[in-house]
Amino acid sequence: MVLAGASALYCATAGAAEPAVQPVAEAAAGPADELYARAMQALLNAEPLQAQALLQQLMRDHPYFAAAWLDLALLHCALGEQDRADALWNDMLQRFDPPAAIVELVVRLRARGCTRTAPAVSQNAKQRFALQLGRGHTNNANQGLAELDVWLPSNRGLLPLRLGPEVAQRADNFYLWQAFASTQPKGFSGHAWAQWQGQWFDHERAHRNHSLVAGWQQPWSLSGWQGQWLGSVGWYGVDGASQMWRLHAMAQASPAPSSQSAVHWQIEVGTAWQHFPQWPAFDGYLSNLSARWQGTLGSGAWLVEAGLLHEAAPNRPGGTRSGWQMVLGHEMPLGELAGRPLQLQARWQQQRWRSSRPYAPGLIDLQRLQTLQQASVQLRWLGSDQSAWVLQWASHANDENIALFAHRSQSVQLGWQRSWGP
Repeated sequence: MVLAGASALYCATAGAAEPAVQPVAEAAAGPADELYARAMQALLNAEPLQAQALLQQLMRDHPYFAAAWLDLALLHCALGEQDRADALWNDMLQRFDPPAAIVELVVRLRARGCTRTAPAVSQNAKQRFALQLGRGHTNNANQGLAELDVWLPSNRGLLPLRLGPEVAQRADNFYLWQAFASTQPKGFSGHAWAQWQGQWFDHERAHRNHSLVAGWQQPWSLSGWQGQWLGSVGWYGVDGASQMWRLHAMAQASPAPSSQSAVHWQIEVGTAWQHFPQWPAFDGYLSNLSARWQGTLGSGAWLVEAGLLHEAAPNRPGGTRSGWQMVLGHEMPLGELAGRPLQLQARWQQQRWRSSRPYAPGLIDLQRLQTLQQASVQLRWLGSDQSAWVLQWASHANDENIALFAHRSQSVQLGWQRSWGP
Protein backbone atom coordinates (compact mmCIF):
# COMPACT_ATOMS: atom_id res chain seq x y z
CA MET A 1 0.00 0.00 0.00
CA VAL A 2 1.20 3.49 -0.87
CA LEU A 3 0.18 6.27 1.50
CA ALA A 4 1.78 9.67 0.96
CA GLY A 5 1.50 12.64 3.28
CA ALA A 6 -0.75 15.64 3.08
CA SER A 7 0.16 17.97 0.26
CA ALA A 8 1.43 21.45 0.96
CA LEU A 9 -1.60 22.85 -0.84
CA TYR A 10 -3.85 22.73 2.21
CA CYS A 11 -1.36 24.42 4.50
CA ALA A 12 -0.70 27.12 1.90
CA THR A 13 -4.34 27.80 1.03
CA ALA A 14 -5.96 27.49 4.45
CA GLY A 15 -3.07 28.95 6.40
CA ALA A 16 -2.86 25.83 8.56
CA ALA A 17 0.11 25.16 10.75
CA GLU A 18 -0.10 21.39 10.25
CA PRO A 19 3.29 19.76 9.70
CA ALA A 20 3.60 17.81 6.49
CA VAL A 21 3.37 14.06 7.17
CA GLN A 22 6.21 12.16 5.60
CA PRO A 23 5.34 9.46 3.04
CA VAL A 24 5.24 5.83 4.16
CA ALA A 25 8.00 4.01 2.33
CA GLU A 26 7.09 2.20 -0.88
CA ALA A 27 10.02 1.19 -3.01
CA ALA A 28 8.77 0.61 -6.53
CA ALA A 29 8.18 3.66 -8.70
CA GLY A 30 5.85 3.32 -11.66
CA PRO A 31 2.97 4.93 -13.55
CA ALA A 32 1.11 5.70 -10.30
CA ASP A 33 4.11 7.51 -8.82
CA GLU A 34 4.55 9.48 -12.03
CA LEU A 35 0.90 10.59 -12.04
CA TYR A 36 1.16 11.57 -8.38
CA ALA A 37 4.36 13.55 -8.99
CA ARG A 38 2.66 15.42 -11.85
CA ALA A 39 -0.32 16.21 -9.61
CA MET A 40 1.92 17.59 -6.88
CA GLN A 41 3.83 19.66 -9.43
CA ALA A 42 0.52 21.08 -10.67
CA LEU A 43 -0.31 22.12 -7.10
CA LEU A 44 3.06 23.81 -6.71
CA ASN A 45 2.44 25.61 -10.02
CA ALA A 46 -0.95 26.89 -8.72
CA GLU A 47 -2.90 24.73 -11.21
CA PRO A 48 -5.58 23.12 -9.00
CA LEU A 49 -7.78 22.06 -11.93
CA GLN A 50 -4.95 20.11 -13.53
CA ALA A 51 -3.99 18.63 -10.14
CA GLN A 52 -7.55 17.47 -9.50
CA ALA A 53 -7.80 15.84 -12.93
CA LEU A 54 -4.55 13.94 -12.34
CA LEU A 55 -5.61 12.82 -8.84
CA GLN A 56 -8.95 11.57 -10.19
CA GLN A 57 -7.11 9.69 -12.94
CA LEU A 58 -4.84 8.19 -10.30
CA MET A 59 -7.85 7.04 -8.25
CA ARG A 60 -9.43 5.38 -11.30
CA ASP A 61 -6.32 3.65 -12.61
CA HIS A 62 -4.64 2.84 -9.27
CA PRO A 63 -7.38 2.41 -6.63
CA TYR A 64 -4.88 1.31 -3.95
CA PHE A 65 -2.86 4.54 -4.14
CA ALA A 66 -4.26 6.07 -0.94
CA ALA A 67 -2.40 9.38 -1.31
CA ALA A 68 -4.83 10.36 -4.07
CA TRP A 69 -7.80 10.14 -1.66
CA LEU A 70 -6.01 12.17 0.99
CA ASP A 71 -4.75 14.96 -1.26
CA LEU A 72 -8.00 15.30 -3.21
CA ALA A 73 -9.88 15.56 0.10
CA LEU A 74 -7.47 18.29 1.24
CA LEU A 75 -8.02 20.12 -2.04
CA HIS A 76 -11.82 20.09 -1.57
CA CYS A 77 -11.45 21.12 2.08
CA ALA A 78 -9.26 24.08 1.13
CA LEU A 79 -12.02 25.15 -1.28
CA GLY A 80 -14.67 24.95 1.46
CA GLU A 81 -16.34 21.78 0.11
CA GLN A 82 -16.91 19.99 3.43
CA ASP A 83 -19.24 17.22 2.13
CA ARG A 84 -16.88 16.14 -0.64
CA ALA A 85 -13.87 16.22 1.67
CA ASP A 86 -15.72 14.13 4.30
CA ALA A 87 -16.78 11.55 1.71
CA LEU A 88 -13.21 11.11 0.50
CA TRP A 89 -11.83 10.89 4.03
CA ASN A 90 -14.44 8.24 4.96
CA ASP A 91 -13.60 6.26 1.85
CA MET A 92 -9.87 6.47 2.58
CA LEU A 93 -10.25 5.34 6.22
CA GLN A 94 -12.42 2.39 5.16
CA ARG A 95 -10.23 1.26 2.26
CA PHE A 96 -6.84 1.61 3.94
CA ASP A 97 -5.17 1.24 7.28
CA PRO A 98 -3.39 4.59 7.58
CA PRO A 99 -0.82 5.34 10.27
CA ALA A 100 -1.99 7.02 13.46
CA ALA A 101 -0.50 10.36 12.34
CA ILE A 102 -2.74 10.40 9.25
CA VAL A 103 -5.84 9.48 11.29
CA GLU A 104 -5.04 12.24 13.77
CA LEU A 105 -4.58 14.75 10.95
CA VAL A 106 -8.01 13.88 9.49
CA VAL A 107 -9.65 14.21 12.92
CA ARG A 108 -8.07 17.64 13.50
CA LEU A 109 -9.06 18.89 10.04
CA ARG A 110 -12.65 17.76 10.52
CA ALA A 111 -12.79 19.42 13.93
CA ARG A 112 -11.59 22.68 12.43
CA GLY A 113 -14.02 22.48 9.51
CA CYS A 114 -13.55 23.26 5.84
CA THR A 115 -14.07 26.89 4.90
CA ARG A 116 -13.09 28.71 1.76
CA THR A 117 -10.28 31.13 2.41
CA ALA A 118 -8.63 33.90 0.50
CA PRO A 119 -5.65 32.94 -1.71
CA ALA A 120 -2.62 31.92 0.30
CA VAL A 121 -0.58 34.72 1.83
CA SER A 122 3.14 34.04 1.89
CA GLN A 123 4.58 33.79 5.41
CA ASN A 124 8.07 34.22 3.98
CA ALA A 125 9.38 35.71 0.76
CA LYS A 126 9.66 33.09 -2.00
CA GLN A 127 11.75 33.28 -5.13
CA ARG A 128 11.94 31.10 -8.21
CA PHE A 129 14.38 31.19 -11.12
CA ALA A 130 14.50 29.31 -14.41
CA LEU A 131 16.96 29.23 -17.31
CA GLN A 132 16.63 27.77 -20.80
CA LEU A 133 19.41 27.50 -23.40
CA GLY A 134 19.04 26.03 -26.87
CA ARG A 135 20.56 25.58 -30.30
CA GLY A 136 18.48 25.14 -33.44
CA HIS A 137 18.03 25.47 -37.19
CA THR A 138 15.26 27.07 -39.28
CA ASN A 139 14.68 27.01 -43.02
CA ASN A 140 13.31 30.58 -43.03
CA ALA A 141 15.06 32.90 -40.59
CA ASN A 142 13.97 36.11 -42.38
CA GLN A 143 10.29 35.18 -42.96
CA GLY A 144 10.99 35.36 -46.68
CA LEU A 145 9.03 34.08 -49.66
CA ALA A 146 9.55 30.65 -51.19
CA GLU A 147 8.54 31.96 -54.67
CA LEU A 148 9.65 35.32 -56.05
CA ASP A 149 7.06 35.35 -58.85
CA VAL A 150 3.75 36.39 -57.27
CA TRP A 151 0.38 37.72 -58.42
CA LEU A 152 -0.62 41.04 -56.89
CA PRO A 153 -4.37 41.80 -56.66
CA SER A 154 -5.19 45.28 -57.94
CA ASN A 155 -8.11 47.33 -59.24
CA ARG A 156 -7.21 46.01 -62.71
CA GLY A 157 -7.20 42.36 -61.66
CA LEU A 158 -4.23 40.15 -60.86
CA LEU A 159 -0.89 41.60 -61.90
CA PRO A 160 2.32 39.52 -62.17
CA LEU A 161 5.17 40.77 -60.00
CA ARG A 162 8.80 39.68 -59.89
CA LEU A 163 10.39 40.29 -56.46
CA GLY A 164 14.08 40.78 -55.73
CA PRO A 165 16.29 38.08 -54.19
CA GLU A 166 16.55 40.02 -50.93
CA VAL A 167 13.04 38.84 -49.94
CA ALA A 168 13.70 35.15 -50.65
CA GLN A 169 13.63 32.87 -47.63
CA ARG A 170 17.01 32.03 -46.13
CA ALA A 171 17.92 29.22 -43.75
CA ASP A 172 20.12 29.78 -40.72
CA ASN A 173 21.19 28.33 -37.38
CA PHE A 174 20.35 30.13 -34.13
CA TYR A 175 20.91 30.28 -30.39
CA LEU A 176 17.91 30.62 -28.12
CA TRP A 177 17.84 31.62 -24.45
CA GLN A 178 15.24 32.45 -21.84
CA ALA A 179 15.64 33.59 -18.23
CA PHE A 180 12.72 33.79 -15.81
CA ALA A 181 12.47 35.05 -12.23
CA SER A 182 9.52 35.42 -9.86
CA THR A 183 9.10 36.53 -6.27
CA GLN A 184 6.22 36.36 -3.82
CA PRO A 185 6.82 39.00 -1.15
CA LYS A 186 6.11 38.20 2.48
CA GLY A 187 2.47 38.93 3.33
CA PHE A 188 1.25 38.80 -0.31
CA SER A 189 -0.79 36.14 -2.12
CA GLY A 190 0.32 37.29 -5.57
CA HIS A 191 3.76 37.34 -7.13
CA ALA A 192 5.86 39.50 -9.44
CA TRP A 193 7.71 37.99 -12.38
CA ALA A 194 10.04 38.94 -15.23
CA GLN A 195 11.17 37.11 -18.35
CA TRP A 196 13.97 37.89 -20.79
CA GLN A 197 14.46 35.90 -23.97
CA GLY A 198 16.26 36.18 -27.27
CA GLN A 199 17.02 34.46 -30.55
CA TRP A 200 20.35 35.11 -32.28
CA PHE A 201 20.97 33.91 -35.82
CA ASP A 202 24.44 33.07 -37.04
CA HIS A 203 24.15 35.08 -40.29
CA GLU A 204 20.76 36.82 -40.42
CA ARG A 205 21.83 39.49 -37.96
CA ALA A 206 19.05 41.87 -39.01
CA HIS A 207 16.51 39.38 -37.66
CA ARG A 208 18.03 38.79 -34.24
CA ASN A 209 15.27 39.42 -31.72
CA HIS A 210 14.87 39.74 -27.97
CA SER A 211 12.17 40.71 -25.48
CA LEU A 212 11.72 41.68 -21.85
CA VAL A 213 8.37 41.28 -20.07
CA ALA A 214 7.52 41.91 -16.41
CA GLY A 215 4.24 41.70 -14.53
CA TRP A 216 2.18 40.86 -11.47
CA GLN A 217 -0.05 37.79 -11.08
CA GLN A 218 -2.78 37.74 -8.41
CA PRO A 219 -4.97 34.71 -7.55
CA TRP A 220 -8.55 35.18 -6.29
CA SER A 221 -11.55 33.13 -5.18
CA LEU A 222 -15.20 34.12 -4.64
CA SER A 223 -18.53 32.30 -4.28
CA GLY A 224 -17.56 29.00 -5.85
CA TRP A 225 -15.26 30.55 -8.46
CA GLN A 226 -11.51 30.96 -8.61
CA GLY A 227 -8.98 32.43 -10.99
CA GLN A 228 -6.28 35.04 -11.34
CA TRP A 229 -5.60 38.58 -12.51
CA LEU A 230 -2.51 39.44 -14.50
CA GLY A 231 -0.96 42.70 -15.60
CA SER A 232 2.29 43.09 -17.55
CA VAL A 233 4.43 45.45 -19.59
CA GLY A 234 6.63 44.18 -22.40
CA TRP A 235 9.31 45.43 -24.77
CA TYR A 236 10.23 43.69 -28.03
CA GLY A 237 13.24 44.49 -30.19
CA VAL A 238 14.72 43.33 -33.53
CA ASP A 239 18.32 43.98 -34.53
CA GLY A 240 18.81 46.15 -31.45
CA ALA A 241 15.95 48.52 -32.29
CA SER A 242 12.63 48.84 -30.45
CA GLN A 243 9.84 47.22 -32.43
CA MET A 244 6.94 47.17 -29.98
CA TRP A 245 5.85 48.17 -26.48
CA ARG A 246 2.92 46.30 -24.97
CA LEU A 247 0.69 46.84 -21.91
CA HIS A 248 -1.42 43.78 -21.14
CA ALA A 249 -4.21 43.03 -18.64
CA MET A 250 -5.97 39.68 -18.29
CA ALA A 251 -8.51 37.95 -16.02
CA GLN A 252 -9.21 34.22 -15.74
CA ALA A 253 -12.13 32.56 -13.96
CA SER A 254 -13.26 28.95 -13.48
CA PRO A 255 -15.70 27.11 -11.21
CA ALA A 256 -14.14 25.47 -8.16
CA PRO A 257 -12.94 21.90 -8.90
CA SER A 258 -15.61 19.23 -8.64
CA SER A 259 -14.99 15.52 -8.17
CA GLN A 260 -18.15 14.89 -10.20
CA SER A 261 -16.61 16.15 -13.44
CA ALA A 262 -13.61 14.82 -15.36
CA VAL A 263 -13.53 17.91 -17.60
CA HIS A 264 -12.63 21.35 -16.27
CA TRP A 265 -13.10 24.68 -17.96
CA GLN A 266 -12.25 28.33 -17.55
CA ILE A 267 -12.94 31.62 -19.29
CA GLU A 268 -10.42 34.34 -20.05
CA VAL A 269 -10.75 37.96 -21.09
CA GLY A 270 -7.82 40.17 -21.92
CA THR A 271 -6.85 43.43 -23.55
CA ALA A 272 -3.52 44.92 -24.61
CA TRP A 273 -2.34 48.27 -25.91
CA GLN A 274 0.42 47.91 -28.51
CA HIS A 275 2.73 50.71 -29.62
CA PHE A 276 5.11 50.39 -32.59
CA PRO A 277 7.74 53.17 -32.37
CA GLN A 278 8.84 52.79 -36.00
CA TRP A 279 5.33 52.31 -37.44
CA PRO A 280 2.89 54.35 -35.32
CA ALA A 281 0.07 53.67 -37.78
CA PHE A 282 -0.01 50.11 -36.43
CA ASP A 283 -0.72 51.24 -32.84
CA GLY A 284 -3.94 49.86 -31.39
CA TYR A 285 -5.77 47.72 -28.86
CA LEU A 286 -5.89 43.93 -29.04
CA SER A 287 -8.70 42.14 -27.14
CA ASN A 288 -9.61 38.50 -26.68
CA LEU A 289 -12.38 36.44 -25.11
CA SER A 290 -11.77 32.70 -24.90
CA ALA A 291 -12.81 29.49 -23.15
CA ARG A 292 -10.57 26.56 -22.26
CA TRP A 293 -11.43 22.95 -21.53
CA GLN A 294 -8.96 20.42 -20.14
CA GLY A 295 -9.01 16.90 -18.79
CA THR A 296 -7.20 13.59 -18.70
CA LEU A 297 -6.98 10.89 -21.36
CA GLY A 298 -5.44 7.66 -20.09
CA SER A 299 -2.22 8.67 -18.39
CA GLY A 300 -2.02 11.91 -20.39
CA ALA A 301 -3.81 15.26 -20.43
CA TRP A 302 -5.59 17.17 -23.20
CA LEU A 303 -6.45 20.82 -23.78
CA VAL A 304 -8.91 22.61 -26.08
CA GLU A 305 -9.20 26.39 -26.33
CA ALA A 306 -11.36 28.59 -28.56
CA GLY A 307 -11.84 32.32 -28.60
CA LEU A 308 -12.65 35.56 -30.39
CA LEU A 309 -10.07 38.23 -31.30
CA HIS A 310 -10.39 41.91 -32.13
CA GLU A 311 -7.73 44.50 -32.93
CA ALA A 312 -8.80 48.13 -32.98
CA ALA A 313 -6.14 49.88 -35.06
CA PRO A 314 -8.02 52.26 -37.42
CA ASN A 315 -4.89 53.82 -38.95
CA ARG A 316 -3.16 50.64 -40.00
CA PRO A 317 -3.42 49.42 -43.62
CA GLY A 318 -6.69 47.51 -43.83
CA GLY A 319 -8.01 49.16 -40.66
CA THR A 320 -9.45 47.35 -37.67
CA ARG A 321 -9.51 43.57 -37.93
CA SER A 322 -11.38 40.73 -36.21
CA GLY A 323 -10.88 37.00 -35.99
CA TRP A 324 -10.85 33.84 -33.93
CA GLN A 325 -8.38 31.28 -32.67
CA MET A 326 -8.33 27.63 -31.67
CA VAL A 327 -5.73 25.65 -29.70
CA LEU A 328 -5.39 21.88 -29.28
CA GLY A 329 -2.84 20.32 -26.94
CA HIS A 330 -1.91 16.90 -25.64
CA GLU A 331 0.68 15.64 -23.16
CA MET A 332 1.52 12.05 -22.29
CA PRO A 333 4.31 10.01 -20.70
CA LEU A 334 6.38 7.74 -22.96
CA GLY A 335 8.00 5.66 -20.23
CA GLU A 336 11.59 6.05 -19.07
CA LEU A 337 14.96 6.70 -20.66
CA ALA A 338 18.02 5.90 -18.55
CA GLY A 339 15.75 5.61 -15.53
CA ARG A 340 14.18 9.09 -15.92
CA PRO A 341 10.73 10.05 -17.30
CA LEU A 342 10.32 10.80 -21.00
CA GLN A 343 7.30 12.91 -22.03
CA LEU A 344 5.64 13.86 -25.32
CA GLN A 345 3.91 17.23 -25.75
CA ALA A 346 2.06 18.27 -28.91
CA ARG A 347 0.32 21.58 -29.66
CA TRP A 348 -1.54 23.07 -32.63
CA GLN A 349 -2.87 26.61 -32.90
CA GLN A 350 -4.71 28.52 -35.60
CA GLN A 351 -5.68 32.19 -35.85
CA ARG A 352 -7.79 33.69 -38.60
CA TRP A 353 -8.01 37.44 -39.20
CA ARG A 354 -10.04 39.62 -41.60
CA SER A 355 -9.47 43.34 -42.09
CA SER A 356 -12.41 45.74 -42.13
CA ARG A 357 -11.48 47.56 -45.35
CA PRO A 358 -9.25 47.20 -48.47
CA TYR A 359 -5.53 47.03 -47.69
CA ALA A 360 -4.41 49.83 -50.03
CA PRO A 361 -7.30 51.46 -51.95
CA GLY A 362 -6.41 52.15 -55.57
CA LEU A 363 -3.51 49.70 -55.47
CA ILE A 364 -4.64 46.59 -53.58
CA ASP A 365 -8.44 46.73 -53.41
CA LEU A 366 -8.70 43.64 -51.28
CA GLN A 367 -9.52 43.06 -47.63
CA ARG A 368 -6.62 41.21 -46.09
CA LEU A 369 -7.50 37.66 -45.00
CA GLN A 370 -4.81 36.01 -42.88
CA THR A 371 -4.60 32.47 -41.50
CA LEU A 372 -1.79 31.69 -39.04
CA GLN A 373 -1.06 28.09 -38.11
CA GLN A 374 1.54 26.90 -35.62
CA ALA A 375 2.31 23.33 -34.64
CA SER A 376 4.97 21.86 -32.38
CA VAL A 377 6.02 18.50 -30.99
CA GLN A 378 8.31 18.21 -27.98
CA LEU A 379 10.18 15.33 -26.42
CA ARG A 380 11.06 16.16 -22.80
CA TRP A 381 13.51 14.08 -20.82
CA LEU A 382 13.50 14.96 -17.14
CA GLY A 383 17.13 14.59 -16.16
CA SER A 384 16.23 15.55 -12.56
CA ASP A 385 13.30 17.03 -10.65
CA GLN A 386 14.30 20.55 -11.72
CA SER A 387 16.05 20.08 -15.06
CA ALA A 388 15.10 18.73 -18.48
CA TRP A 389 16.39 18.28 -22.01
CA VAL A 390 13.92 19.25 -24.74
CA LEU A 391 13.96 18.30 -28.44
CA GLN A 392 11.38 20.28 -30.41
CA TRP A 393 10.11 20.45 -33.98
CA ALA A 394 7.96 23.45 -34.88
CA SER A 395 6.12 24.61 -37.98
CA HIS A 396 4.77 28.09 -38.76
CA ALA A 397 2.53 28.95 -41.72
CA ASN A 398 1.21 32.42 -42.58
CA ASP A 399 -1.27 31.96 -45.44
CA GLU A 400 -2.69 35.15 -46.97
CA ASN A 401 -4.83 36.24 -49.88
CA ILE A 402 -2.13 38.87 -50.55
CA ALA A 403 0.88 36.84 -51.61
CA LEU A 404 3.39 39.52 -50.58
CA PHE A 405 2.90 38.60 -46.91
CA ALA A 406 2.63 34.82 -47.07
CA HIS A 407 5.50 32.76 -45.66
CA ARG A 408 6.19 29.39 -44.06
CA SER A 409 8.96 28.02 -41.89
CA GLN A 410 10.04 24.93 -39.99
CA SER A 411 12.59 24.63 -37.23
CA VAL A 412 14.18 22.06 -34.97
CA GLN A 413 16.03 22.78 -31.74
CA LEU A 414 17.61 21.07 -28.77
CA GLY A 415 17.49 22.83 -25.43
CA TRP A 416 18.29 22.46 -21.73
CA GLN A 417 16.10 23.81 -18.94
CA ARG A 418 16.85 24.28 -15.25
CA SER A 419 14.82 25.80 -12.40
CA TRP A 420 15.61 26.79 -8.82
CA GLY A 421 13.21 27.38 -5.97
CA PRO A 422 9.72 26.08 -5.12
